[in-house]
Amino acid sequence: RMKLKYNFQNTVLPYFLNYSIGYNNDNIAGYQLYVIDGRNFIISNNAIKYRLLDKDINLGDNLPRQLKIMNFKIYSRFNFDLGYASDPAYGKNNFLTNKLNYGYGPSFDIIIFNNVALSCQYGITGFGDKGFFFESGVNF
Repeated sequence: RMKLKYNFQNTVLPYFLNYSIGYNNDNIAGYQLYVIDGRNFIISNNAIKYRLLDKDINLGDNLPRQLKIMNFKIYSRFNFDLGYASDPAYGKNNFLTNKLNYGYGPSFDIIIFNNVALSCQYGITGFGDKGFFFESGVNF
């Protein structure tokens, strides 16, 4: 996945419009605790994924039709992400702005009923910070 934001306005933007990496789903592996503001940014999320388990589990006949069969999947993943945020006005206040940042690390994803996701990631930043990060989500 690659995402690009370019602002054609050449004046200084208000700070609250100066968001880029670290908001919504625009993250770099290992940088989940960091925000990199900028008027322009590019982010590339790369992953090699391997399916470890893909099983349908019968939970019994006493449940509603939608819940009788539970899909259960486990994936292992290795992430390598790149990102760059450009901020000529406020960039001097953030050591991550105006430079190429990268992060990498392994993760495991568990998907239940095809719409409940749990993820555990070990991320390493380009400057050596390390950490475990847990994410979850439901998609109906």
